[in-house]
Amino acid sequence: MPVRLVGRNAKCPSCGGIGTITAAPPKPADLEVDSISLDDLVQDAPPPPTPRGDPSQPLPTLAPDAPPPSEAPRLFQGNPLKNLFAGIVSGLLGVFFCLALAGLVFPQAALAPLYPSALGMALISAAVMGTVYATRSCVPFAIAGPESMACALLALMAGDVVRAMPGSPPETVFATAAVAVALSACMAGGMSWLVGRLRLGVLVRFIPTQIIGGVLAAVGVFLLAGAHGFVTGKPFSLAELLGGLSLEGLSRFLPDALSQPWTAAMLFGGLLFVLLFRLRHSLFLLLLLGLGVAAGLAGNWWPGSALARLADVSGFLPAGAIPPMSLLISDWLPGVSWTVVFDQAPSALALVALLVMSDMSRITALEISLGRELDLDREFRILGLGNLAAGVCGGLPGAVSLGRSLGNRAAGAAGPLAGIVAALVCLAAFLHLGPWLGLVARFVPGGFLVYLGLSLLKDWLLDTRGEFTRKDDYALLWLTFVVTVVLGLLLGMAVGLVLAMLVTVSRYGRGASVGRVLSGDSHRSNVDRAKTQLTILREKGGRTLILELRGFLFLGSLQGVLRCVHQRLADRDAEPLRYVVLDFGAVTGLGSSVNMGFSMLTRLADAQGFRLVLAQLSLEVSQHLERAGLLRPGDEDAPVQAFMNLDYALEWCENRILEAEGALGGPEMSLADLLRPVFPDPEVVPQLLRVLKRVEVRKGQHVFRQGDLSDSLYFIESGMVNVELELEGGRILRLKKLGPGTVFGEMGLYTTAPRSASVVATRTCVLHRLSTESFRALQERAPRLASAVHRFVVTLLADHLSDANRKLRDLSRR
Repeated sequence: MPVRLVGRNAKCPSCGGIGTITAAPPKPADLEVDSISLDDLVQDAPPPPTPRGDPSQPLPTLAPDAPPPSEAPRLFQGNPLKNLFAGIVSGLLGVFFCLALAGLVFPQAALAPLYPSALGMALISAAVMGTVYATRSCVPFAIAGPESMACALLALMAGDVVRAMPGSPPETVFATAAVAVALSACMAGGMSWLVGRLRLGVLVRFIPTQIIGGVLAAVGVFLLAGAHGFVTGKPFSLAELLGGLSLEGLSRFLPDALSQPWTAAMLFGGLLFVLLFRLRHSLFLLLLLGLGVAAGLAGNWWPGSALARLADVSGFLPAGAIPPMSLLISDWLPGVSWTVVFDQAPSALALVALLVMSDMSRITALEISLGRELDLDREFRILGLGNLAAGVCGGLPGAVSLGRSLGNRAAGAAGPLAGIVAALVCLAAFLHLGPWLGLVARFVPGGFLVYLGLSLLKDWLLDTRGEFTRKDDYALLWLTFVVTVVLGLLLGMAVGLVLAMLVTVSRYGRGASVGRVLSGDSHRSNVDRAKTQLTILREKGGRTLILELRGFLFLGSLQGVLRCVHQRLADRDAEPLRYVVLDFGAVTGLGSSVNMGFSMLTRLADAQGFRLVLAQLSLEVSQHLERAGLLRPGDEDAPVQAFMNLDYALEWCENRILEAEGALGGPEMSLADLLRPVFPDPEVVPQLLRVLKRVEVRKGQHVFRQGDLSDSLYFIESGMVNVELELEGGRILRLKKLGPGTVFGEMGLYTTAPRSASVVATRTCVLHRLSTESFRALQERAPRLASAVHRFVVTLLADHLSDANRKLRDLSRR
C-alpha cells in the first residue's frame, strides 16, 4: 500500500461503503526483502524450464531365486530314454577305460596271464563307484570310477611289488599287488570322507593350479610309458620310453617300424588325439574305439594286409574268466606278502594326495558346467564312500571322471539313472566279457593310453599358456613337470607340495582375499545428488554389495567372495541384491584357476539376478579377463561391467538404482522446485532466487579453477559438474560429481582461502551464483533469509559429515 494513501477515506469496491485506508501488517520476510535497496542484488527470477518428456518408468525388480538344492537329484529325473541311451554310451566307454587302465596298472610281462583279474578290479571299481556317486551326488550326470592319473601311480606301486618279490609265483605277486592297490583305495576313501566330514574341502582349493598342472602333465608322460610297457611287454619304465625316442632308439625302430608292436598303438593313439582335438564327443570317441576293435580283427578279413600285420604284431588281450577279488574272500589272501604291502605306504599316501587334488579340480569344472556351486565337502564324502566300497570289493581307487561325466551329459543324461545304467554296463562286462577279450588287439587299449597321455600334455603344457597373468606361474608349472618326470611321481609330488606351500605362504599369507565388506546404503560414490535421490539411496543402496579384494587371487581365495555373496543373499531382511562390486585396487595378480572362480560368480549372478561390477582393474588383469571371455568392453548390457575406479563403479550402480525407482532423469525442474523440499525456510525461497545471479556454463568449461579466489556459492539448477583435484604431472583426480539441486563452493561464503579444487561442467549447466557481497548485504538487511542460507549450508555440511562417519564406521569393521 503506497504510504501517501494511508489515512484517506475511500469507497470499498466490494460493499460500496466508505472507510479509512490502512496498511496491513507486512510479513517479516516481505519487510526484509523490501528493505533491500541494492540494485545489483535483485535479479529477475528466470522462468522455470519447460519439462521435457515423461518421468522414466521404474524398472522391475527381481527377487533372488532360491538357493540351489543340496539334495541328490531324483532317480528318474529327465527323459528316461535319453538317460538310458546316455548310460549305455557312457558304460561302453567305461569298459574301454577299464581295458586300458588294467593294462596300465599291471603291465609287467610276468603278470600278463592274469590280465582278466586286473580287468576285473577295474570293472568292479567302475560299477561300485559309479553307482555310489550317481545315486548320492548333486551332479545329475555324474560318473566316477578308476582314473588314469591315479592308475599311473598304481602302476609304479605294482612295479615295486614285482621287483620286491623275485622268484615268487605270478599269482602270489599279483595277489600282493592287488591287495596293496585295494588297501590304497580304502585309504583314499577314508581320507576323502574325512576331508568332507571335517569340512576341509575348501582348503584344497588353495593348492596353486600350476603345481597341480605340472604333476598332471607329468602323469601324461607316465601314461605314455605305461602304454609302451603294456603293448611291448617290457617293464613299466620311463627310461624304456625315452630310450625308444632317442636318436639311437629311433634309428633301430624306423627301419622295421611295421614289425614293431608299439607302432600300431602310436598310430591309433595319434589318430584319436588328432580327430578328437576339436570334437570330444562320447559317441564319436566310442565310434573310433569300435573301429579300432574292428581293425584288430582285420587279420580275419584281410589276411596278409599291412593292417593285419600290425594287429598281429601287437597281439591280443589274454582271455579268461574274470574272478572276484574281494578283500573279504579268505582264499585270496593267504599268499599275500604283507611286508611288501606295508612298504607301499608312501605310494598310497601320494595316491591320496593326487586323488584329492584331481577331485577338487574336476568338481570345480562340474560346478561351472552346472552353473551353480556344489557342496564340495559333500562330494568328498560321497567319493570317500565310493572308494571305500570299491576297495573292500577289491577294486581300484577312483575319482570323478570329468570327461565321461560331461560326455554323459552331452549324450542326453539329465538324472542319476544314466550313471546307474553305465555302472550296470560295467558290471555286465565284469560278468561276461572275460572269454571275449581275445578278440581285442593290444593296440586298442594301448593307443587309448597314448591318447590320454597326449591330451594331458596338451591340456596342461600348451592350453594353459594364456591362463596365467604372471610368467613365473607358467615357469613354475614347467618346473614341476620337469622335476616330476626326472625324479618320478613320488618325489615330484613331494617337491610340488613344497613349492605349493612356498607359493601359498609368499602370495596368500599376507591376508585374506576379501578385505572390507561394505554396503551401498552407507558407502556411496562421490556424486552429490538431490535430497530426494539421497533419501532413496539411503533406503535402497543396500542393493549394492561392495567387496574389497586384495593379494593374489586364485580359485581358493575366490571362495571367500562366494561366501560373502551367499551370506548377503541369505539375508532376507535386506534389500534384494542387485550389484556386487569387486574392488581390485589391492589385487596383485590372478592365477589361472581364477577363471573357474569368475565363471562360478557369473553363473551365480545370472541365477540370482545381480550383476558383477569390477573396479580398478589393472591393464594386465583386464586383458586376462577379456581373453577368458569374462569382459566385453563397450557392451552396457553385459553381465560383467568394468570401471576405472570404485567411484565410477558405485556411480553406475546408484544410477541403476535411481532409474529403477524412477528418480533418475525425468523432467527438468526449476531451482525453486529443487530447493523448496530441502530448504530450512521454504517461504523465503522466492526471495532467495531474486538475489541470485543466473549463470550458464558450457560443457567442458570451468566454473572456477583450483587456486582462484573464493568469492561465491553456486546452486545447480540443471547439468552436471565435476569437482577435480589437479595433481602434479597433469593428473586429475575426481573428488565429487554434482547434479541438479546440489551446492558447491559454499566455503567461499565463510573464508577467503583460494579454491582447493577446480569445478568443470560435464554437461551444459544452469547455475545460480550467490556472491559474498550479496550474502553480506543479506545478513545486514534480510536476517531471516540469511539465517535460512546459514542453516541450509550447516545442514549440508552435517549430512556430509554423517556420511563420512558411516563410511569410517564401515571401514573400521575389518
